[in-house]
Amino acid sequence: MNPLRKLFTEGKVREARRRLAAEATPLSYAQLAQEHAKLGDARAALAVCEEGLRAFSGSAELARLADRARGILREGRMAELKLELSQAPRPALWRELAELYLESGQVGKAEEQAQAWLRHSGDGESQWMFARALCARFLADRGRSAGQRAFAALDEAERRLPRDARPLELRLELCGRIGATADALRTAAALLELRPGEPELEARHRSLQEQSDPARTIDRALREVERSGLLWGGEAEEPAPAAGRSRYLRPALQRLAAFDGAQAALYL
Repeated sequence: MNPLRKLFTEGKVREARRRLAAEATPLSYAQLAQEHAKLGDARAALAVCEEGLRAFSGSAELARLADRARGILREGRMAELKLELSQAPRPALWRELAELYLESGQVGKAEEQAQAWLRHSGDGESQWMFARALCARFLADRGRSAGQRAFAALDEAERRLPRDARPLELRLELCGRIGATADALRTAAALLELRPGEPELEARHRSLQEQSDPARTIDRALREVERSGLLWGGEAEEPAPAAGRSRYLRPALQRLAAFDGAQAALYL
């Protein structure tokens, strides 16, 4: 930034701080955040937005600015990770980059990074990330072939991580979303073997016992989802048009990201 312009903008930041101190409103918080953003300080802008949202939780403008600030930070971190991977790749870098791509809805790039990690290490963690990326792709476009790839990747993740509940949790989620209730029941039973006595899981198992339809296999369920564009799970969703299925991606990814406790990151 031009030194004179930077000096001018820093003065604007001080003015915005004084206005906020004099009267805390969603507008005064937003103005201070915007001045920080003009200086290129997304972290400070985000901190101001989060402070404002604690006081004014219903402010759509502050929420929008916070999302934008997180996005700038995310994009910066992505650039750092890609540079590090080009110089000295290691699993933690692939994991974080794939997570960030998933959170931002870039499932193709998430799949690419997970696949690169899988080729490099071939371990259970890389296979698990690859399975997550493929599940996200299926939930976005709802095509049968994408679903088959997702379930095949989950099969392999379960094989490589035999006592790990995460692949089973994701399989249960996916079976529930397509209405493959018999397979969901078997998966819930397998999870109960790993986590016996868990109340929520036991309740899910009982519910699935009542709903189970052996005739609705995974393949049949995938065909139906592809035909209708509808997922199960109690959500009223319209059929996904062939060229517009990406609008279903964000809620799907939010569910998937929860398995690893990923932090939310959106675009500025």
